[in-house]
Amino acid sequence: MELTAEEIRNMNVDHPINVLDIGCGDASPFIPLFDIRPVASYTGYDLSEVAIEYSRTNLSNTKVAFELHIVTGK
Repeated sequence: MELTAEEIRNMNVDHPINVLDIGCGDASPFIPLFDIRPVASYTGYDLSEVAIEYSRTNLSNTKVAFELHIVTGK
């Protein structure tokens, strides 16, 4: 996550970013990064319905708009 944080810090943009997180788990590693740069939206995908529910809980405590998706094999 340190490399991701460094990349976010070094982005040369002057607007909020959109985050796409594949394999988001509970989303907790990304939440501290929301303080580095304004985030317009967060979209997370995971195979686990349980992980998505943890993500929903964790992201609900932020001011970032988010969408979460369970990936199925269908």
